[in-house]
Amino acid sequence: MIDLPSGSFLQQNKRYKPMLQAATLQEQVEALGKSGYATDPEYADKVMAIAKSKRLEVL
Repeated sequence: MIDLPSGSFLQQNKRYKPMLQAATLQEQVEALGKSGYATDPEYADKVMAIAKSKRLEVL
C-alpha cells in the first residue's frame, strides 16, 4: 500500500484508489494501467519488465 500525504492529487482522485490500496508492485502497476493513466494496453507488462530488469520488484 502506498502512503501519501493527505490531500495529494492521487488521494483526491478516485480513479487511483485501487492503485493506492494494492499490496504489491505488480498490483499497483496493473491498477495504474486500468485507471486510465496509460493508453497502452500493455502498460503494466512493459513497466513490470523494466522493474524486473532493474530488480526493483524486490524493494
